[in-house]
Amino acid sequence: MRLAVVLILFSLIFSSCGISKKELLILENNYKDELVKLDSQLVDLRKSNYELTLNNYQKQGSIATFEFVQKSLSGQA
Repeated sequence: MRLAVVLILFSLIFSSCGISKKELLILENNYKDELVKLDSQLVDLRKSNYELTLNNYQKQGSIATFEFVQKSLSGQA
């Protein structure tokens, strides 16, 4: 008898610890919204990274060209 009462009490306690379906849907929607926001940020950062990489390559090319012209003008080429 005591075991049955203890089991009933435990089942009541643990069944009330769960979250409702409404709360679960709210959390799921918040998660999806956050995922979309982070995905958008990732796309923006990748675009920025690509643009900075291109800019870096252009500057490296400009430096190489400048050094070549400088050597040519100084007679070291």
